[in-house]
This record gives sequence, structure tokens and C-alpha cells, in this order.
Amino acid sequence: MSARVSHFGLIPRPRLYGVFNRPEQVSALRDTLATLGMNAKHLSVLEGSMGIRQLNSRGHRGGLLVRLVRNAQGMTDEQREITKYREALQREHLVVLVDMPRDDHRVKEQLRQAFQQAGASSIDYFGTFVNEQLTR
Repeated sequence: MSARVSHFGLIPRPRLYGVFNRPEQVSALRDTLATLGMNAKHLSVLEGSMGIRQLNSRGHRGGLLVRLVRNAQGMTDEQREITKYREALQREHLVVLVDMPRDDHRVKEQLRQAFQQAGASSIDYFGTFVNEQLTR
């Protein structure tokens, strides 16, 4: 259900992450994204043990550079967020990310609203040198 995506890398792309309880919520988000001109290539879904593996929260896959990045993230709020997603996956929730087509405030707000309307319990924005909790 998810394309091969690098999560929380050295040079992050502007993305929103959210936690969902049910696949129907993800379908609702997908429908809303279509009305915003986005398609399946913008959306990835992490679920279960495969999602935990893809998240690679501890840097066990990807070599020395990934381990160094994860160690550096351990000194920031970013590691707390990564751990939150790993724990959500362990509780059998779905973690959804949407790559923003461009990094601007208007797009970020539209996506936040779409996540919220679809029922995300947690919404976070990750960009270059910034992460921001968007859940209201």
C-alpha cells in the first residue's frame, strides 16, 4: 500500500504525517487530496510490521549515514515524533504521509484541514530544519 519512501532523512522533503485508526479514514483523505489536485504518488501509508521496517526509526537499515542521522535526531524533537509513529504502528494504527507538491503555508493549511476532516488523531509537518505539530 506504500511506495518506497525515505522517512526523516538528512534532507527532509516537505511532508505532513498523520495517524489514522481505520482504512476508511485514509480513503476519505485520498478523496480529498484528489479534489486538491494531488494523486496517489503524493500519499504513502505505513502499516504494521512492514510500516515499522519502512519507518526505520532506529536507523538499523541504510548504513552508517542513516545511523548517524538517527543519532543526531536523538538530540531533537524529531526523534520523539519518529518514536510516536513507531508506537502508533505497533498499536496497529495507520501512519499516512503526504508529500507536499510545494512548501508553502497555503498548501500546508489545506493538507492539515484534509487530514483533520478525515479523522487523523495526530498531524505533523516536517520540512527543512523544522517540524511543527498541526493538530488542533
